[in-house]
Amino acid sequence: MAARAPTLVALLVALLALACSDTSSTDADRGDQPAAAAARPAGERPLDVILVSIDTLRRDHVGFHGYERNTTPFLDQLAEKSIVFENAYTTFSWTLVAHMSLLTGLYPSQHGVWKEDASLPPSVPTLAERLQARGYHTMGFHDSQWLGPRYGFDRGFDVYERHSGAAMAGLHLERAMAKRPKTQPFFMFLHLMDVHNAPFEPGNLLYEPPEPFDTLFDPDARAKLEGVDSEALWHGSETVTPEQHEAIVALYDGGIRYADTKLGEWIELWWKAGLLDHAVLVVTSDHGECLDQRDRGYGGHGFAFQEGLRVPLIVHLPGDLRAGERVSRPVSLVDVLPTVLEGVGSPVDPRLPGYSLMGAGRQREDMLYAEQPDRMEALYLWPWKVLRPTVGKDPQLRVFHLENDPDEQRPLTRDDVDSQFARVTAELLQRAATERGSWYVPDEPNPDAGPMSEEDAAALRALGYLGGRDN
Repeated sequence: MAARAPTLVALLVALLALACSDTSSTDADRGDQPAAAAARPAGERPLDVILVSIDTLRRDHVGFHGYERNTTPFLDQLAEKSIVFENAYTTFSWTLVAHMSLLTGLYPSQHGVWKEDASLPPSVPTLAERLQARGYHTMGFHDSQWLGPRYGFDRGFDVYERHSGAAMAGLHLERAMAKRPKTQPFFMFLHLMDVHNAPFEPGNLLYEPPEPFDTLFDPDARAKLEGVDSEALWHGSETVTPEQHEAIVALYDGGIRYADTKLGEWIELWWKAGLLDHAVLVVTSDHGECLDQRDRGYGGHGFAFQEGLRVPLIVHLPGDLRAGERVSRPVSLVDVLPTVLEGVGSPVDPRLPGYSLMGAGRQREDMLYAEQPDRMEALYLWPWKVLRPTVGKDPQLRVFHLENDPDEQRPLTRDDVDSQFARVTAELLQRAATERGSWYVPDEPNPDAGPMSEEDAAALRALGYLGGRDN
Protein backbone atom coordinates (compact mmCIF):
# COMPACT_ATOMS: atom_id res chain seq x y z
CA MET A 1 0.00 0.00 0.00
CA ALA A 2 1.35 3.42 -0.94
CA ALA A 3 2.50 5.87 1.71
CA ARG A 4 -0.27 8.01 3.11
CA ALA A 5 -0.48 11.74 2.52
CA PRO A 6 -0.08 14.31 5.33
CA THR A 7 -3.09 15.13 7.48
CA LEU A 8 -5.80 17.31 6.01
CA VAL A 9 -5.18 19.91 8.71
CA ALA A 10 -1.53 20.00 7.69
CA LEU A 11 -2.57 20.25 4.07
CA LEU A 12 -4.80 23.23 4.82
CA VAL A 13 -1.93 25.01 6.54
CA ALA A 14 0.41 24.25 3.65
CA LEU A 15 -2.07 25.41 1.07
CA LEU A 16 -2.79 28.63 2.93
CA ALA A 17 0.92 29.36 2.95
CA LEU A 18 1.14 28.49 -0.73
CA ALA A 19 -1.79 30.74 -1.56
CA CYS A 20 -0.08 33.65 0.18
CA SER A 21 3.20 33.12 -1.66
CA ASP A 22 2.14 32.00 -5.15
CA THR A 23 -1.26 32.41 -6.76
CA SER A 24 -0.16 31.70 -10.30
CA SER A 25 -0.87 27.96 -10.45
CA THR A 26 -3.39 26.90 -13.09
CA ASP A 27 -3.10 23.13 -12.65
CA ALA A 28 -6.69 21.86 -12.82
CA ASP A 29 -5.88 18.46 -11.36
CA ARG A 30 -3.52 19.14 -8.45
CA GLY A 31 -5.41 16.49 -6.51
CA ASP A 32 -3.37 13.93 -8.45
CA GLN A 33 -0.15 15.31 -6.93
CA PRO A 34 1.31 14.72 -3.43
CA ALA A 35 0.45 17.35 -0.84
CA ALA A 36 3.19 19.32 0.88
CA ALA A 37 3.71 18.49 4.54
CA ALA A 38 3.24 21.03 7.29
CA ALA A 39 3.14 20.91 11.06
CA ARG A 40 -0.22 20.92 12.78
CA PRO A 41 -0.59 24.06 14.92
CA ALA A 42 -0.49 23.17 18.62
CA GLY A 43 -3.86 23.29 20.32
CA GLU A 44 -5.83 23.87 17.14
CA ARG A 45 -9.43 22.72 17.42
CA PRO A 46 -10.17 19.75 15.11
CA LEU A 47 -12.16 20.46 11.99
CA ASP A 48 -15.89 19.84 12.08
CA VAL A 49 -17.10 17.23 9.60
CA ILE A 50 -20.33 17.18 7.56
CA LEU A 51 -21.05 14.14 5.39
CA VAL A 52 -24.09 14.24 3.09
CA SER A 53 -25.43 11.27 1.11
CA ILE A 54 -28.14 11.96 -1.47
CA ASP A 55 -29.61 8.52 -2.05
CA THR A 56 -30.02 7.28 -5.66
CA LEU A 57 -28.33 10.28 -7.30
CA ARG A 58 -26.91 9.40 -10.73
CA ARG A 59 -23.58 10.97 -11.49
CA ASP A 60 -24.63 11.89 -15.04
CA HIS A 61 -27.77 13.74 -13.88
CA VAL A 62 -25.97 16.59 -12.09
CA GLY A 63 -24.99 19.85 -13.72
CA PHE A 64 -21.34 19.89 -12.65
CA HIS A 65 -20.86 16.66 -14.60
CA GLY A 66 -22.43 18.09 -17.74
CA TYR A 67 -26.13 17.24 -17.48
CA GLU A 68 -28.19 19.47 -19.74
CA ARG A 69 -31.04 20.05 -17.28
CA ASN A 70 -30.67 22.50 -14.42
CA THR A 71 -31.09 19.83 -11.74
CA THR A 72 -28.37 20.96 -9.32
CA PRO A 73 -27.85 24.74 -9.35
CA PHE A 74 -26.69 24.77 -5.72
CA LEU A 75 -24.36 21.78 -6.03
CA ASP A 76 -22.97 23.30 -9.21
CA GLN A 77 -22.02 26.43 -7.24
CA LEU A 78 -20.59 24.31 -4.45
CA ALA A 79 -18.54 22.34 -6.99
CA GLU A 80 -16.92 25.56 -8.17
CA LYS A 81 -15.65 26.12 -4.62
CA SER A 82 -14.67 22.51 -4.01
CA ILE A 83 -12.71 19.51 -5.24
CA VAL A 84 -14.76 17.39 -7.66
CA PHE A 85 -13.86 13.75 -8.15
CA GLU A 86 -14.70 12.88 -11.73
CA ASN A 87 -14.59 9.11 -11.37
CA ALA A 88 -16.00 8.15 -7.97
CA TYR A 89 -17.52 4.72 -7.44
CA THR A 90 -19.76 3.18 -4.83
CA THR A 91 -19.17 -0.30 -3.41
CA PHE A 92 -22.53 -1.61 -4.65
CA SER A 93 -25.89 -0.27 -5.80
CA TRP A 94 -27.74 -0.97 -2.57
CA THR A 95 -28.36 1.57 0.17
CA LEU A 96 -27.50 -0.86 2.98
CA VAL A 97 -24.25 -2.12 1.49
CA ALA A 98 -22.97 1.21 0.19
CA HIS A 99 -23.63 3.20 3.35
CA MET A 100 -21.99 0.57 5.50
CA SER A 101 -18.89 0.95 3.33
CA LEU A 102 -19.12 4.74 3.49
CA LEU A 103 -19.32 4.76 7.28
CA THR A 104 -16.78 1.99 8.01
CA GLY A 105 -14.29 2.52 5.18
CA LEU A 106 -14.49 -1.18 4.33
CA TYR A 107 -15.57 -3.08 1.25
CA PRO A 108 -18.69 -5.28 1.58
CA SER A 109 -16.76 -8.55 1.84
CA GLN A 110 -14.90 -6.99 4.78
CA HIS A 111 -17.76 -5.48 6.79
CA GLY A 112 -20.05 -8.39 5.88
CA VAL A 113 -23.30 -6.41 5.79
CA TRP A 114 -24.57 -7.47 2.37
CA LYS A 115 -27.70 -9.36 3.41
CA GLU A 116 -30.77 -7.93 5.08
CA ASP A 117 -30.30 -10.13 8.18
CA ALA A 118 -26.63 -9.31 8.99
CA SER A 119 -25.41 -6.48 11.21
CA LEU A 120 -21.97 -4.97 11.74
CA PRO A 121 -19.54 -6.91 13.98
CA PRO A 122 -18.84 -5.09 17.28
CA SER A 123 -15.09 -5.00 16.56
CA VAL A 124 -15.54 -2.86 13.45
CA PRO A 125 -15.67 0.84 14.40
CA THR A 126 -17.94 3.20 12.54
CA LEU A 127 -16.87 6.70 11.60
CA ALA A 128 -19.14 8.08 14.33
CA GLU A 129 -17.50 5.85 16.95
CA ARG A 130 -14.03 6.89 15.83
CA LEU A 131 -14.89 10.59 16.02
CA GLN A 132 -16.85 10.28 19.25
CA ALA A 133 -13.77 8.70 20.84
CA ARG A 134 -11.83 11.81 19.79
CA GLY A 135 -14.24 14.14 21.58
CA TYR A 136 -16.67 14.89 18.76
CA HIS A 137 -20.38 15.49 19.26
CA THR A 138 -21.94 13.18 16.68
CA MET A 139 -25.29 13.63 14.93
CA GLY A 140 -26.91 11.37 12.34
CA PHE A 141 -30.09 11.89 10.34
CA HIS A 142 -31.40 9.26 7.94
CA ASP A 143 -34.46 8.36 5.89
CA SER A 144 -34.37 4.60 5.37
CA GLN A 145 -35.00 1.36 7.19
CA TRP A 146 -31.70 0.18 5.71
CA LEU A 147 -29.83 2.71 7.86
CA GLY A 148 -31.56 1.69 11.08
CA PRO A 149 -30.03 0.59 14.40
CA ARG A 150 -30.58 -3.11 13.65
CA TYR A 151 -27.57 -2.99 11.32
CA GLY A 152 -25.35 -0.96 13.67
CA PHE A 153 -25.60 2.41 11.94
CA ASP A 154 -26.54 4.18 15.17
CA ARG A 155 -23.30 3.20 16.92
CA GLY A 156 -21.27 6.18 18.05
CA PHE A 157 -23.98 8.79 17.48
CA ASP A 158 -25.04 11.07 20.32
CA VAL A 159 -28.10 11.88 18.22
CA TYR A 160 -29.46 9.45 15.61
CA GLU A 161 -32.85 10.30 14.18
CA ARG A 162 -34.95 9.13 11.30
CA HIS A 163 -36.92 11.56 9.18
CA SER A 164 -39.43 11.14 6.38
CA GLY A 165 -38.46 13.53 3.65
CA ALA A 166 -36.20 16.56 3.51
CA ALA A 167 -38.73 18.89 5.15
CA MET A 168 -38.67 16.81 8.36
CA ALA A 169 -34.91 16.45 8.06
CA GLY A 170 -34.63 20.22 8.17
CA LEU A 171 -36.54 20.35 11.46
CA HIS A 172 -34.31 17.68 12.98
CA LEU A 173 -31.18 19.47 11.78
CA GLU A 174 -32.28 22.81 13.19
CA ARG A 175 -33.10 21.33 16.59
CA ALA A 176 -29.93 19.26 16.86
CA MET A 177 -27.62 22.04 15.73
CA ALA A 178 -29.16 24.43 18.26
CA LYS A 179 -28.66 21.95 21.11
CA ARG A 180 -25.18 20.70 20.23
CA PRO A 181 -22.36 21.49 22.70
CA LYS A 182 -20.61 24.53 21.25
CA THR A 183 -17.32 23.67 22.93
CA GLN A 184 -16.94 20.39 21.03
CA PRO A 185 -16.18 19.75 17.37
CA PHE A 186 -19.11 18.05 15.67
CA PHE A 187 -19.68 15.35 13.09
CA MET A 188 -22.93 15.38 11.13
CA PHE A 189 -24.10 12.61 8.83
CA LEU A 190 -27.12 13.51 6.70
CA HIS A 191 -28.92 11.05 4.45
CA LEU A 192 -31.62 12.27 2.02
CA MET A 193 -34.03 9.90 0.26
CA ASP A 194 -36.00 12.40 -1.83
CA VAL A 195 -34.50 11.32 -5.18
CA HIS A 196 -35.37 7.65 -4.58
CA ASN A 197 -38.39 6.03 -6.23
CA ALA A 198 -41.69 6.41 -4.37
CA PRO A 199 -43.59 3.59 -2.62
CA PHE A 200 -45.81 1.49 -4.87
CA GLU A 201 -49.07 2.86 -3.52
CA PRO A 202 -52.30 3.75 -5.31
CA GLY A 203 -51.98 7.10 -7.03
CA ASN A 204 -48.18 7.24 -6.78
CA LEU A 205 -46.01 7.64 -9.83
CA LEU A 206 -42.61 5.99 -9.95
CA TYR A 207 -41.02 9.21 -8.67
CA GLU A 208 -42.95 11.69 -6.56
CA PRO A 209 -41.14 15.01 -6.08
CA PRO A 210 -43.27 17.62 -4.27
CA GLU A 211 -44.82 20.60 -6.01
CA PRO A 212 -43.59 22.54 -7.93
CA PHE A 213 -40.70 20.16 -8.65
CA ASP A 214 -43.05 17.55 -10.15
CA THR A 215 -43.80 19.87 -13.08
CA LEU A 216 -40.45 21.65 -13.32
CA PHE A 217 -39.04 19.65 -16.22
CA ASP A 218 -42.29 18.37 -17.77
CA PRO A 219 -45.55 20.14 -16.86
CA ASP A 220 -47.57 17.25 -18.31
CA ALA A 221 -45.66 14.38 -16.71
CA ARG A 222 -48.54 13.25 -14.50
CA ALA A 223 -51.01 13.26 -17.35
CA LYS A 224 -48.64 11.27 -19.55
CA LEU A 225 -48.24 8.59 -16.88
CA GLU A 226 -51.88 8.25 -15.88
CA GLY A 227 -52.79 4.58 -15.48
CA VAL A 228 -49.19 3.32 -15.55
CA ASP A 229 -48.51 0.65 -12.91
CA SER A 230 -45.32 1.80 -11.20
CA GLU A 231 -44.65 -1.53 -9.52
CA ALA A 232 -44.98 -3.43 -12.80
CA LEU A 233 -42.77 -0.82 -14.42
CA TRP A 234 -40.15 -1.26 -11.71
CA HIS A 235 -40.01 -5.02 -12.14
CA GLY A 236 -39.97 -4.87 -15.94
CA SER A 237 -43.38 -6.44 -16.57
CA GLU A 238 -44.82 -3.27 -18.11
CA THR A 239 -43.39 -0.98 -20.76
CA VAL A 240 -43.97 2.66 -21.63
CA THR A 241 -43.73 4.83 -24.71
CA PRO A 242 -40.67 7.02 -25.31
CA GLU A 243 -42.75 10.04 -24.32
CA GLN A 244 -43.74 8.38 -21.06
CA HIS A 245 -40.14 7.41 -20.38
CA GLU A 246 -39.11 11.04 -20.73
CA ALA A 247 -41.85 11.98 -18.27
CA ILE A 248 -40.46 9.47 -15.76
CA VAL A 249 -36.97 10.88 -16.17
CA ALA A 250 -38.36 14.41 -15.73
CA LEU A 251 -39.90 13.38 -12.40
CA TYR A 252 -36.64 11.76 -11.29
CA ASP A 253 -34.82 14.98 -12.18
CA GLY A 254 -37.44 16.95 -10.25
CA GLY A 255 -36.54 14.98 -7.14
CA ILE A 256 -32.88 15.86 -7.67
CA ARG A 257 -33.74 19.55 -7.95
CA TYR A 258 -35.79 19.34 -4.74
CA ALA A 259 -32.96 17.70 -2.79
CA ASP A 260 -30.51 20.24 -4.22
CA THR A 261 -32.79 23.09 -3.15
CA LYS A 262 -33.22 21.87 0.43
CA LEU A 263 -29.54 21.09 0.86
CA GLY A 264 -28.70 24.51 -0.53
CA GLU A 265 -30.96 26.20 2.02
CA TRP A 266 -29.25 24.46 4.94
CA ILE A 267 -25.71 24.96 3.71
CA GLU A 268 -26.35 28.64 3.06
CA LEU A 269 -27.41 28.98 6.70
CA TRP A 270 -24.28 27.16 7.85
CA TRP A 271 -22.15 29.40 5.67
CA LYS A 272 -23.71 32.55 7.09
CA ALA A 273 -23.20 31.22 10.62
CA GLY A 274 -19.53 30.61 9.87
CA LEU A 275 -19.76 26.85 10.40
CA LEU A 276 -18.13 26.00 7.08
CA ASP A 277 -15.11 28.19 7.86
CA HIS A 278 -13.89 25.35 10.04
CA ALA A 279 -15.45 22.25 8.51
CA VAL A 280 -14.85 19.65 5.86
CA LEU A 281 -18.03 19.11 3.83
CA VAL A 282 -18.43 15.97 1.74
CA VAL A 283 -21.41 15.46 -0.59
CA THR A 284 -21.90 12.16 -2.40
CA SER A 285 -24.43 9.42 -3.16
CA ASP A 286 -24.72 5.76 -2.29
CA HIS A 287 -25.55 4.68 -5.84
CA GLY A 288 -27.19 5.78 -9.08
CA GLU A 289 -30.39 4.69 -10.81
CA CYS A 290 -31.33 2.40 -13.69
CA LEU A 291 -33.93 4.48 -15.60
CA ASP A 292 -34.60 1.52 -17.93
CA GLN A 293 -31.21 1.94 -19.56
CA ARG A 294 -30.68 -1.75 -20.32
CA ASP A 295 -34.17 -3.19 -20.85
CA ARG A 296 -34.22 -4.48 -17.28
CA GLY A 297 -37.19 -2.40 -16.20
CA TYR A 298 -36.66 0.59 -13.95
CA GLY A 299 -35.62 -1.42 -10.89
CA GLY A 300 -32.25 -2.44 -9.54
CA HIS A 301 -30.69 1.02 -9.13
CA GLY A 302 -28.36 0.39 -12.05
CA PHE A 303 -27.08 -2.92 -10.69
CA ALA A 304 -23.32 -3.29 -11.42
CA PHE A 305 -23.24 -1.02 -14.47
CA GLN A 306 -21.88 2.51 -14.63
CA GLU A 307 -25.28 4.16 -14.12
CA GLY A 308 -25.54 2.36 -10.78
CA LEU A 309 -21.96 2.39 -9.51
CA ARG A 310 -20.67 5.80 -10.56
CA VAL A 311 -21.58 8.56 -8.09
CA PRO A 312 -20.94 12.28 -7.64
CA LEU A 313 -18.38 13.21 -4.99
CA ILE A 314 -17.54 16.74 -3.81
CA VAL A 315 -15.16 17.72 -1.01
CA HIS A 316 -15.29 21.33 0.20
CA LEU A 317 -12.45 22.63 2.39
CA PRO A 318 -12.40 25.69 4.65
CA GLY A 319 -11.68 28.90 2.82
CA ASP A 320 -12.62 27.30 -0.52
CA LEU A 321 -9.12 25.83 -0.68
CA ARG A 322 -8.42 23.93 -3.90
CA ALA A 323 -11.60 25.37 -5.35
CA GLY A 324 -12.45 24.21 -8.84
CA GLU A 325 -10.10 21.22 -8.93
CA ARG A 326 -11.19 18.23 -10.98
CA VAL A 327 -9.51 14.99 -9.94
CA SER A 328 -9.60 12.39 -12.68
CA ARG A 329 -8.16 9.32 -10.97
CA PRO A 330 -10.78 6.73 -9.96
CA VAL A 331 -11.71 6.79 -6.27
CA SER A 332 -14.13 4.87 -4.05
CA LEU A 333 -16.55 5.56 -1.23
CA VAL A 334 -14.13 3.60 0.99
CA ASP A 335 -11.77 6.56 0.58
CA VAL A 336 -14.10 8.99 2.38
CA LEU A 337 -13.46 7.68 5.91
CA PRO A 338 -9.63 7.81 5.60
CA THR A 339 -10.01 11.37 4.31
CA VAL A 340 -11.98 12.37 7.39
CA LEU A 341 -9.57 10.60 9.74
CA GLU A 342 -6.63 12.48 8.29
CA GLY A 343 -8.62 15.69 8.53
CA VAL A 344 -9.05 15.29 12.27
CA GLY A 345 -5.47 14.17 12.84
CA SER A 346 -6.28 10.55 13.60
CA PRO A 347 -3.54 7.96 13.14
CA VAL A 348 -3.72 5.89 9.97
CA ASP A 349 -5.62 2.63 10.44
CA PRO A 350 -3.79 -0.05 8.40
CA ARG A 351 -6.94 -2.19 8.30
CA LEU A 352 -8.60 0.24 5.89
CA PRO A 353 -8.30 -0.49 2.15
CA GLY A 354 -8.91 3.12 1.12
CA TYR A 355 -6.77 6.25 0.88
CA SER A 356 -7.24 9.89 1.76
CA LEU A 357 -8.72 11.84 -1.13
CA MET A 358 -6.52 14.84 -0.33
CA GLY A 359 -3.21 13.42 -1.48
CA ALA A 360 -1.84 11.03 -4.05
CA GLY A 361 -2.36 7.87 -2.02
CA ARG A 362 -4.68 6.30 -4.58
CA GLN A 363 -3.22 6.07 -8.05
CA ARG A 364 -4.80 5.47 -11.43
CA GLU A 365 -3.29 1.98 -11.50
CA ASP A 366 -4.97 0.95 -8.23
CA MET A 367 -7.91 -1.45 -8.36
CA LEU A 368 -11.39 -0.57 -7.17
CA TYR A 369 -14.12 -3.01 -6.18
CA ALA A 370 -17.90 -3.06 -6.14
CA GLU A 371 -19.39 -6.23 -4.75
CA GLN A 372 -22.32 -8.04 -3.32
CA PRO A 373 -20.52 -11.27 -2.44
CA ASP A 374 -23.46 -13.62 -3.00
CA ARG A 375 -24.42 -12.02 -6.29
CA MET A 376 -22.07 -9.96 -8.46
CA GLU A 377 -18.81 -8.06 -8.41
CA ALA A 378 -17.22 -5.38 -10.55
CA LEU A 379 -13.43 -5.08 -10.72
CA TYR A 380 -11.94 -1.81 -11.96
CA LEU A 381 -8.38 -1.31 -13.18
CA TRP A 382 -8.67 1.79 -15.28
CA PRO A 383 -9.72 1.78 -18.07
CA TRP A 384 -10.75 -1.88 -17.72
CA LYS A 385 -13.79 -3.22 -15.93
CA VAL A 386 -14.67 -6.87 -15.38
CA LEU A 387 -18.18 -7.90 -14.31
CA ARG A 388 -18.37 -11.33 -12.75
CA PRO A 389 -21.31 -13.16 -11.15
CA THR A 390 -20.15 -14.74 -7.90
CA VAL A 391 -22.58 -17.66 -8.11
CA GLY A 392 -22.81 -20.49 -10.63
CA LYS A 393 -20.31 -23.05 -11.87
CA ASP A 394 -19.40 -21.16 -15.05
CA PRO A 395 -20.03 -17.45 -14.40
CA GLN A 396 -20.40 -15.31 -17.49
CA LEU A 397 -17.64 -12.69 -17.48
CA ARG A 398 -18.12 -9.33 -19.16
CA VAL A 399 -15.18 -7.08 -19.93
CA PHE A 400 -15.44 -3.40 -20.85
CA HIS A 401 -12.93 -0.76 -21.92
CA LEU A 402 -14.45 2.30 -20.25
CA GLU A 403 -12.55 4.90 -22.25
CA ASN A 404 -13.66 3.42 -25.57
CA ASP A 405 -17.06 2.26 -24.33
CA PRO A 406 -18.17 4.48 -21.42
CA ASP A 407 -21.81 3.33 -21.62
CA GLU A 408 -20.85 -0.37 -21.55
CA GLN A 409 -22.59 -1.25 -24.78
CA ARG A 410 -19.77 -3.23 -26.42
CA PRO A 411 -18.32 -5.86 -24.10
CA LEU A 412 -15.20 -7.62 -25.31
CA THR A 413 -15.66 -11.21 -26.35
CA ARG A 414 -13.58 -14.35 -25.95
CA ASP A 415 -13.61 -14.85 -29.72
CA ASP A 416 -12.13 -11.47 -30.59
CA VAL A 417 -8.40 -12.04 -31.08
CA ASP A 418 -7.64 -8.37 -30.51
CA SER A 419 -10.00 -7.88 -27.59
CA GLN A 420 -7.45 -8.68 -24.85
CA PHE A 421 -10.25 -10.53 -23.08
CA ALA A 422 -8.07 -13.33 -21.73
CA ARG A 423 -5.21 -11.08 -20.66
CA VAL A 424 -7.41 -8.53 -18.91
CA THR A 425 -9.57 -11.06 -17.09
CA ALA A 426 -6.56 -13.07 -15.94
CA GLU A 427 -4.75 -9.96 -14.70
CA LEU A 428 -7.72 -8.49 -12.83
CA LEU A 429 -8.89 -11.76 -11.29
CA GLN A 430 -5.39 -12.67 -10.13
CA ARG A 431 -4.74 -9.23 -8.73
CA ALA A 432 -8.11 -9.19 -6.97
CA ALA A 433 -7.39 -12.54 -5.35
CA THR A 434 -3.99 -11.34 -4.16
CA GLU A 435 -5.23 -8.03 -2.78
CA ARG A 436 -8.25 -9.53 -1.07
CA GLY A 437 -6.00 -12.09 0.55
CA SER A 438 -4.35 -9.26 2.49
CA TRP A 439 -7.56 -7.44 3.43
CA TYR A 440 -8.59 -7.08 7.03
CA VAL A 441 -11.65 -9.19 7.88
CA PRO A 442 -13.13 -9.22 11.42
CA ASP A 443 -12.41 -12.33 13.43
CA GLU A 444 -15.99 -12.73 14.59
CA PRO A 445 -18.96 -13.44 12.30
CA ASN A 446 -21.58 -10.83 11.57
CA PRO A 447 -24.24 -10.84 14.26
CA ASP A 448 -27.79 -11.60 13.20
CA ALA A 449 -29.67 -8.34 12.78
CA GLY A 450 -32.72 -9.84 14.43
CA PRO A 451 -36.23 -9.97 13.04
CA MET A 452 -37.33 -7.11 10.85
CA SER A 453 -40.65 -5.64 11.89
CA GLU A 454 -43.53 -6.32 9.54
CA GLU A 455 -44.01 -2.59 9.20
CA ASP A 456 -40.44 -2.08 8.01
CA ALA A 457 -40.61 -5.12 5.71
CA ALA A 458 -43.83 -3.85 4.14
CA ALA A 459 -42.31 -0.40 3.64
CA LEU A 460 -39.24 -1.87 1.94
CA ARG A 461 -41.32 -4.14 -0.29
CA ALA A 462 -43.31 -1.07 -1.32
CA LEU A 463 -40.04 0.44 -2.55
CA GLY A 464 -39.07 -2.65 -4.57
CA TYR A 465 -36.77 -4.26 -2.01
CA LEU A 466 -36.81 -7.73 -0.44
CA GLY A 467 -37.57 -9.19 -3.85
CA GLY A 468 -34.35 -10.49 -5.34
CA ARG A 469 -32.33 -8.18 -7.55
CA ASP A 470 -34.30 -4.98 -7.00
CA ASN A 471 -32.15 -3.38 -4.36
